[in-house]
This record gives sequence, C-alpha cells and structure tokens, in this order.
Amino acid sequence: DIVEAESEIVAGYHTEYSGMKFGIFQLAEFMAPLITGIVVTTLFLGGFRGWSWLPGELWFLIKVFSVVFVLLWIRATWPRIRFDQIMAFSWKALLALAFLNIILLVVEIEIFQDNLGSISLNSLILMGAINWVVTIVSIVFMANALGQSKLKRPKAQPSSLANMYAESE
Repeated sequence: DIVEAESEIVAGYHTEYSGMKFGIFQLAEFMAPLITGIVVTTLFLGGFRGWSWLPGELWFLIKVFSVVFVLLWIRATWPRIRFDQIMAFSWKALLALAFLNIILLVVEIEIFQDNLGSISLNSLILMGAINWVVTIVSIVFMANALGQSKLKRPKAQPSSLANMYAESE
C-alpha cells in the first residue's frame, strides 16, 4: 500500500466518494494501525501480561499505542518512493532475491536433513546464520548494483545569504 501524495489525489475513492461513504474509507484507513497494534500486541508482545503493579488492561493499551507510535513514526519519516521505483526494485532485486532464497533453502534442507526427514535445532540455527549472511551480502550487492553509488555528492557551497549581516557592519 503506497501512500498517495497530495498532488496525486485526483483518482480513486478520493474523488468517487463523498460524505459518509468517504468517511467510512477514512475510518478504515485510520483504524488499520490500531488493529495492527492490537494484533501485534496479542501475538508477539504477550498481550495483557506485564508487571503486577499495573493492571493488565493498561499494559495492553501501553503496548498497543507503542506499536502504533512506531508504525506512524516509520511512516512519517520514511522517504516516499515513486510507484515506478517500487516496481523496478521489485522486478530487478526482490524477484532475484526470492529465487536465490528458494534455491538456498532447497540446498540447505538437502544438506541438513537426516534420513527420517527431520532437522536438528543446531542445524536450524546454522541455517539461520547462513541465511542472514546471504541476506546481508545480497542487500549490499543489490544496493551497489542498482543504486547510484558512482555519483559523487557535490561539495556544499555556502549561501550568499548565510552571512548577510556581516557585510552590513
């Protein structure tokens, strides 16, 4: 789901609906982070469990709003990428990484699987370590291959307005 910029709000439900129909769409858009926070808190953060001196309901709300805060913080500070950039990155990088991941997992399972078809905990930890190394190397490689690493940042030039009061004295 890509966030639309103000200049691009000329199509879709922004112009097709008005009144309460539009209000329902906006309510659903505003409720999505809250529902995500509730699900993440329930599944991954222990729900209402916490220190005994604080009621469980309050713990649950603190965890939910912490998750919502992190989600909105990331959404507000993450740079906006154009749709064509997302599609190019998906086709050029992510599809290749997905195929690499499938091949790597097949090879790892064939190597670490015993005769009964099970994999030991130590083998799973080793597989995870291998996958992390491959992931980091792949990200660095894709960033260098697809990025603009050959471009040099221009040297900063001071503005003539930066020292305008010094000239008047």
